[in-house]
Amino acid sequence: MVGRRPAAQRPLTRVVLLLAGVLCLILGVAACAPAAPSPTAVPGVPAGLDPGHALLVIDELGGPTTIMDTFDPRSVTLYADGTLIASDPGRNLMLSTVSTALGPDALGEAWATVVGSGLAVDRLLELPGIADAGTTQVMIDDGRAVTRLQVYGLGLDSVDGEPTFPPAEAALRANTSRAVGLLRGMAGREPYAPPALLLWSTRYEEAPSGMQPRLAAWTAPVDLAAAGEATPTKPIYTRCVRLEGADAATVSALVSTLAPDTVVEQAGIRYAIAVRPIYPDEGAGVTCAGS
Repeated sequence: MVGRRPAAQRPLTRVVLLLAGVLCLILGVAACAPAAPSPTAVPGVPAGLDPGHALLVIDELGGPTTIMDTFDPRSVTLYADGTLIASDPGRNLMLSTVSTALGPDALGEAWATVVGSGLAVDRLLELPGIADAGTTQVMIDDGRAVTRLQVYGLGLDSVDGEPTFPPAEAALRANTSRAVGLLRGMAGREPYAPPALLLWSTRYEEAPSGMQPRLAAWTAPVDLAAAGEATPTKPIYTRCVRLEGADAATVSALVSTLAPDTVVEQAGIRYAIAVRPIYPDEGAGVTCAGS
């Protein structure tokens, strides 16, 4: 066993420690603290893109709420010019979408929320044992590459209630939920007026019980009995019309004030209706025949 050296044989060590302590006092404590790890750099908002370029699209796909083409899958859309559009679950309205124009700082914050959370990856996160859940898809396009993260059953656990996700997957699920929540919060409360929409309608059948529906006058300049085209293959609505420009703006303003179960009346006839906003990046690809 090697014994400890006598104090008399360790004068150099004491001198070195003493000098180090004096140096710390002169330079400040921070000079002697261990260096903090450098944070992972988050790329800035891509520059040089078309203003209408969709940097981020979050869709809710599938699940029991999908109703044959009338379901709006969009949850969040972020464009290169800072336009942020999001569904607002707190607004129980036929058209509950809101939007805002983000300034440069807020746009950078929104972009960092997504990219800095590691969501720009191509992955499919499954959830064995759970059926009929929806899939949250996060599409990110920085102008150079497109990634798609698909999270099945976001917010759910395994069938036995035990969190069985590996740490990396658990982090992606948590970060996806956080990003959706933050971006929806950033989108504000101003109702969104889409450039185009699909308007679905069918004559309302009186309930056998005689219970009267929530009723509103149809004031938009669209003839629900004749506009658009018949949709005999659809299970619920019998007519559909694609509206653009002023007609789309008028209809969106009206349905943004109506509860989802509202029945509208035009020329003494009652109709059940549904709307599906069409987003700028979708263009002509969404029609009554399907997207």
